[in-house]
Amino acid sequence: MGYVVDLSVEWSSYAAAAAALGNVLSAANVQTFARRNKRRAVVAMEKLRGFLTQGRLDEKFLLDNLEALMSCMRESNVALRWRFLHARARSKAYREAIHRECASDDETIALLLQTSQLEWRLKAMFETLLREKASKWQACREQSAERLKELSQYFTGEVLLTRVRRDESMVKWFAGVAQTVASLDYEEEHATVTGRKIREIIRALEEVEGFEQLEESLQVKSFLEDTRNLLRQMLRTVNITGDVMSQMENITDLAYGWELLNDYMAVLQARIEEDPQTVVLLRATFLKLASILDFPLTRISQCDSPDQVSVAEYYSSELVHFVRRVVEVIPKNVFALLRKIVELQSERMRPFPIKLEAEHLKDYAQLNERFELARLTHRVSVFTEGILAMERTLLGVIQVDPRQILEEGLRKELVLQVATAMHKALVFPSGTPEEFASVAKRLGAVVELFRTSMEYIQDYIDLAGLKIWQEEIHRIVNFYIEQETNRFLKKKVLGRQSRYQRREVPVPQFRVLPPPGGRRKAASGEMPALTFMGRVVNALLRLTDPCSTTYAPEYMAWYGSDGTEVCGLKLCSQLSRSVGMTGIQGVDRLLGFQIVYELKGFFGQLQALSKEHGPFLERFRDHLFPEWRIPKEGANLYAQALKKAQKYMLPLLQCCRNVGRAQLLRLQFARLLEFRSRADAQLLHSALNTLNDGIMKDLRRHYANPQLQGHPMPDNPLIGKVRDLLDACGLVNPFSKIYVTTEPVEGLPVMLLLFLISYLPKLRYDPKTGTLARLKDKYPIDGAPVVAGVATLLRQFHPSYTRALLAFLSQFVRTTVYAGVQGSKPAVPIEVATVIVFVRQLCGFYGISNEEIYAYFPPYIFDAINVP
Repeated sequence: MGYVVDLSVEWSSYAAAAAALGNVLSAANVQTFARRNKRRAVVAMEKLRGFLTQGRLDEKFLLDNLEALMSCMRESNVALRWRFLHARARSKAYREAIHRECASDDETIALLLQTSQLEWRLKAMFETLLREKASKWQACREQSAERLKELSQYFTGEVLLTRVRRDESMVKWFAGVAQTVASLDYEEEHATVTGRKIREIIRALEEVEGFEQLEESLQVKSFLEDTRNLLRQMLRTVNITGDVMSQMENITDLAYGWELLNDYMAVLQARIEEDPQTVVLLRATFLKLASILDFPLTRISQCDSPDQVSVAEYYSSELVHFVRRVVEVIPKNVFALLRKIVELQSERMRPFPIKLEAEHLKDYAQLNERFELARLTHRVSVFTEGILAMERTLLGVIQVDPRQILEEGLRKELVLQVATAMHKALVFPSGTPEEFASVAKRLGAVVELFRTSMEYIQDYIDLAGLKIWQEEIHRIVNFYIEQETNRFLKKKVLGRQSRYQRREVPVPQFRVLPPPGGRRKAASGEMPALTFMGRVVNALLRLTDPCSTTYAPEYMAWYGSDGTEVCGLKLCSQLSRSVGMTGIQGVDRLLGFQIVYELKGFFGQLQALSKEHGPFLERFRDHLFPEWRIPKEGANLYAQALKKAQKYMLPLLQCCRNVGRAQLLRLQFARLLEFRSRADAQLLHSALNTLNDGIMKDLRRHYANPQLQGHPMPDNPLIGKVRDLLDACGLVNPFSKIYVTTEPVEGLPVMLLLFLISYLPKLRYDPKTGTLARLKDKYPIDGAPVVAGVATLLRQFHPSYTRALLAFLSQFVRTTVYAGVQGSKPAVPIEVATVIVFVRQLCGFYGISNEEIYAYFPPYIFDAINVP
């Protein structure tokens, strides 16, 4: 459809065809025909301006000048077809000659717009005439026959107030003509005969007017004139046939220009930008271009194919897409003007005080700035009026709403601008806290500018600007999060397959940036980022690296070795102002995927290690059984077990560090989301809290007594929708989530015991931060992430694993205390305090009550060691 080929190239391999073309295809002939085409275009343009003069093209003018109008349409389309087709000549010399001698691109588009306008108006008028043909014909025929009957009665001499002598010949003649008029038929198969009869009747009425009996009567002459006018109207009506519409369709066909019009896209957009009212003329052009539907649908309908609807929808959607591409210049300009307005009001306009002294009024007037504001506002209104003036139009089988096109254009420009700004801004070469805060602050200012621009749209264009902003930010963030999660998924979701991607308002996809410092292998679980959301997560992971920072639960922040805050609520708040609450939720979701990835990888290694070291772990567990007693030679037993278990210590440490850090970040974001939901949506927050408590109580009743208490059906969307709202409002605890399901690992509590015995001596309780901190800076461990990682690991298994670990740790404490008091200087080893602090924090993350802890560790131990 609409694909163009150059015959001089395509036929070059055929000698006879090439020779035939060579006889006429020369530079001189090309110039001659190009000049002829330009003259034809100029003449056609003059005729079009004359016909389109306001008030000239009415029904009478159309019927009286149908041939002239059809000829003008034909000449205009011939000129356009020649110009469009030959502009694609392969030969550079021919192409340059055509562009030099023919009308310019702007003049060609002007001719297309005017031609389309004339065709659209003629088609609309003809459709109306065809629809009203029967009623108009009937009315004119009845009135003509009635008038002729009245004239017949007039010559009887019996009508009141008439002083005329009876004339039988006139009575009979007018009665016969009236009967002839009443018998006329307007059907198309009799149109020629009917037209000939009407002309004969008109000629007869003109001749009879010269008779002596009629010449002296002004009233009769007036009746005859009115009757002739009605007959002329009937003559015009009888010439209105469907053949005229068929001829128009053939003449106005623009299917050949489907691809060619792309070459004039810049010209069309420039005309719209210069004069937005041009969109009104473009409406007729778009309707003219709808002729691309005729050819494929004609053949499909002839063979009664079931694909007729789908084909019509496809070509209609392509046509609507072309319309959007043409008029997208208006939303772009509107968006740019709104940004200037916001910058002007926020940076240059001084706020006007409530009370002001008269002498300072001139300082606050700012006449130049206010004039610039008025000019920009007027420009916005001009652009929007231009597109809104284009009425709803049916293109194929799709109805185009100009307001919807304007809204989609604004959405498209907003998505492009915001996504580009985030992609360019969210880059962290050095990864320092100062750099992260600076990037978040700069991007926050830009995002606020965009948000304010959309807010002003509500005032200038009568569109829900803030609703558009929230919907598109949600779509942008979720699209890039979805693309970022592809690195964790086996079945990838391509950009074009995403449910967040739309053809009308596409989310741009950018080139993947290399990681900072080149292609080095990132430490601490960092993976190469595909989008700017991945770069944000990687930057947060670098800032909160357990090898160089310490997490303080009381402050909910990470601190460096020098005591300065590296990442905390302040930094997260700055990040929320740059990517929004939706962005915070997206980062939280991406961290969840990373936790799943880490756990699956570790559990795969764990299954292999449990098979290899299963006998050893089982023997060690037997030596510890029962857990309530102190094993013989406990210190030596633990030391020997540690030597054999060193192989899986490092993978377990890396998993606990990475998973624990991600969990602490998720906890941080959940608290931030909850705070914002309390502040901005208190009613929603309270309602969700109440609903969640009610659902949980119902579920507990069900599992306590399944026969009496029902359970939501699998297809009930209640729990899923409530879960999504809870995540958005931060009413979740990351440590209560089950991320993966795996086969039971019998030796896991023993593994964790040996892991803790190995690494807890490298930590000490720090009263300043209220957590376990590394003894030396060179130790690659931090207390809180390890505790959070162990709690998350245990959450993925049956609660009996947690009870077993607590029992083993209680046994280890008793054994260590017993060994410490047996020496010459009885004392409680420092490792005991570290284990007690670990247990307290582990139970806090896991959600174990004090009563359950005291079943393994007596309360006086916590009091003696002074653990909070």
